[in-house]
Amino acid sequence: MVAVRTFFGDRIRCRAAVICSGTFARGRLHLGATQWDGGRAGEANAPYLSESLLALGLPLFRLRTGTCPRVDARSVDLDEMQLEEGDREPVPFSYLTERVDCPSLPCYATWTTDDTYRIVHDNLHLAPIVTGAIAGASPRYCPNFETKIANFPEKRRHHLFVEPEGVESVEMYLNGMYLSMPMDLQEDIIHSIPGLRRARIVRYGYSVEYDAIRSTELRDTLETKAVAGLFTAGQINGTSGYEEAAGQGLLAGANAGLRALGRPAFRLGRDRSYIGVLVDDLTIRGTDEPYRLFTSRAEYRLLLRQDNADLRLTDLGREIGLVGPNRAERVADLRREIEEGRTALTENRLPNGDSLEHLLRRPETTWDDVKAVLPDLERLSGRAAEQLTIETKYAGYIARHLRQIHHLEKNRRLRIPAGFDFTTVNGLSREATEKLGHFRPENLDQAMRISGVSPADAALLMVKMGRVTA
Repeated sequence: MVAVRTFFGDRIRCRAAVICSGTFARGRLHLGATQWDGGRAGEANAPYLSESLLALGLPLFRLRTGTCPRVDARSVDLDEMQLEEGDREPVPFSYLTERVDCPSLPCYATWTTDDTYRIVHDNLHLAPIVTGAIAGASPRYCPNFETKIANFPEKRRHHLFVEPEGVESVEMYLNGMYLSMPMDLQEDIIHSIPGLRRARIVRYGYSVEYDAIRSTELRDTLETKAVAGLFTAGQINGTSGYEEAAGQGLLAGANAGLRALGRPAFRLGRDRSYIGVLVDDLTIRGTDEPYRLFTSRAEYRLLLRQDNADLRLTDLGREIGLVGPNRAERVADLRREIEEGRTALTENRLPNGDSLEHLLRRPETTWDDVKAVLPDLERLSGRAAEQLTIETKYAGYIARHLRQIHHLEKNRRLRIPAGFDFTTVNGLSREATEKLGHFRPENLDQAMRISGVSPADAALLMVKMGRVTA
């Protein structure tokens, strides 16, 4: 039995609990030289949560993230920026949604200027992320604007996207302009940018520093090893990003519910989903900076596609009660259609003896071309036709990809010479180059377990080591 005690002293008894505290665990905000406790602007932090976790034996470390200024849309000169329209017919996230009917608002693109660069560069001594006032590691792939200027002084211009906060909001979000500099400087910085010279800032940017637990202290169910029944999800696990948090929340919530019901835990492997990749990276490799999930981190990325997510995962959801019978039956019907179509493609042949599958593999051939040969395919749904087309056209790439994965697994013990210069590996990501140079792994297996070294990086390293040690 797990118990949660609130700030007011209430004690809640439960079989399982999920902590998803975001940036609130001992959160501290930074705006120029001003610092104050908080989880986000205007909201108190959660200092006692960190104390409780430490008392339970869970090690904590500091991370940070930031947010950008918001400006009044009515004060923005949209004509001075480049229009970036959304999809005319948005594709829904769920195949259960037939169409998206809500209004679509455009975004706008603009560029910073030499004046922007000068203002920031000349005042870096006032930026808390540069002065050392903030100790936590920041998101590598979503840095503060001050960090961009400090780390890449040769780059004079930076791209910004000006995005509406919502259909009913007058605020616009300056994507790419994450700031923690003093407010007067934020005014000068924003007003140096085309389209924003008369912009009125309604909320200033700031950085927030917060506690996260070492994710290697978690099981692959997102249950803590220290306390049975206690699960964690989101930024407290060292991740950054809405999608990463949502995926963890789904897994942790499902497992908390299953535990409360006395049922077996739910797990997702690296070969089944991107959530499985994320959780495996966190619990096995750990992270020392806010973790983002990219396709390159997944060995099976050609199989883990958006278009086949329901085919891959619906049965798993059905087994644990997250998917109802109607949805499960729709996916079962789709599978039957796909199998029927696959049989038709392999058994029906052209006059020259080639199968329709062989015809569809040709780059110039479309599904309509195949239907013209075999009109019976008209009865298949658009989803089934889409899957058959993708499977057929990319079958060779997928087979080659799986062979590469097998080859990589066989070569895990490949030795890396002492003092090897990782900058000589063409195509290696900047993050992988930095971390390999820091940790100096002795073989490919050790390299593959370093947070930030993706399977794509490992494959490049394997090829290079094969040449070096041959």
